[in-house]
This record gives sequence, structure tokens and C-alpha cells, in this order.
Amino acid sequence: MSKIYLARPHAFIVSHMKDFLARNGYQTEPLQTLEELSMASFAGAAGAVISTAVSSTVGGRVVDAFTRIRKEAPTLPIAFATLLPFDQAVASLRSQLDLTDDRRFVKPDLNAEKAPGLGTEKTFIVLHLDAIRIGSDTSLADTLVRRHFSSSEST
Repeated sequence: MSKIYLARPHAFIVSHMKDFLARNGYQTEPLQTLEELSMASFAGAAGAVISTAVSSTVGGRVVDAFTRIRKEAPTLPIAFATLLPFDQAVASLRSQLDLTDDRRFVKPDLNAEKAPGLGTEKTFIVLHLDAIRIGSDTSLADTLVRRHFSSSEST
């Protein structure tokens, strides 16, 4: 089972995301502090999920978690978990992370399966709670997550 790090865990991530990722064959590792990102062994990890929630059990901002992951594992695929509508989440992330326009954000929809760049450091997936919640149709999110996180499993 491949490992996904849960960076900046929030109640939403720990409960729903953990179950969602397990159903897709991933083992999750919730981090207790942001400092653990510097000590984490990203070798063999499939990716990381960063919560965009205002608060987190480990403190720190989204940019802090993102910067530490990029420093330790520059090509690791990253997903963002959010409660915001997709367009609002993307605008906020671009602003907070000071990302260039060549970075792509993908949501689980009918076009996601064909999205270029999945699994690379320049493409991020954005997962809303409604897309991963038990009892809802998660098939689009399932496909997207498996495509995004599968390319790094052998690194």
C-alpha cells in the first residue's frame, strides 16, 4: 500500500480523506507537526494532501506546508483538500503560494480523466468534501486520485 502524507490535518482531512484514500488503496500518515515534514521519508510516498482549512491541528499556513514539502520532495504530487468552491480555492491557492500561471489545478469532473500533467509537480488536484464523502458518488474523485498519485509510487 502506498503512503500519502496528510499535511496540515484538519478534522475534515482526518475523518473523510483518510477513509477515501484507504478505499483507493493508500495508507495515510497524518503529521502531528509541520516540523515532521522536514523529517518525513518521502521516498516511496505516493503524494501529500494539504488542507486549505483556516485552522489545522498542526498550526501553520498552507504555504508553510507546501514550501516544506517542495523543499524535501520537489516532484511529489500534491492534492489540496477544501471546503471552498473550486474557483475560489484555486484563486486563494495561487495567491497564497505565489504560483506561476503554468501550474494547473484539476477537480474531479468528467474532464479530469484526460487532464494533462497529473502526477507531476506542476499539476495539483483540488478535492472538495462533497467529492470524497462516503455515501456520495466518488467515482470521479477515485479516478483522479489514482491517476495523480500513481506515477510517483515507484520513486
